[in-house]
Order: sequence, then structure tokens, then C-alpha cells
Amino acid sequence: MKKFGHDVEPADDLEMAEFRRGFARVGDDHKRILAALMTRLMALEERGDTDAALSLVDQVRRVLVAKPAPLH
Repeated sequence: MKKFGHDVEPADDLEMAEFRRGFARVGDDHKRILAALMTRLMALEERGDTDAALSLVDQVRRVLVAKPAPLH
């Protein structure tokens, strides 16, 4: 498997499946936020700023796996 900087490996099939499941659950507002974050992630990758990119990936993962608050 091809490795990226700082021992970061591309997502495997399980991680991609988790991403797709999470993305399917989020609403349109979150999808717009994620689209903006992904654009920023690509810019960080082009600059070679791996630490910032990994932090952003963590933010994206938190958005995708967060459980919606119950409506009262």
C-alpha cells in the first residue's frame, strides 16, 4: 500500500465504508461544511502540511460520526 508523509496510509475499504455510511446520514448543512473542509484538506496536502491535514481529517471524522442531538 502506498504510504504518505508521516506514516499516513491511504484509507482502506473499511474506513471508506465508514465514511460513506456517515456521509449518507448527515444533512445538507453538514455536507456543505464537509465540502468546504475537503477543499481545505486538498490545499493543505498540496502545501505539504501533514499535521494540519491530519487535524482536519479528525474534524471531518467527528462531524460524520457525531450523533444528532435529540429534538425536544
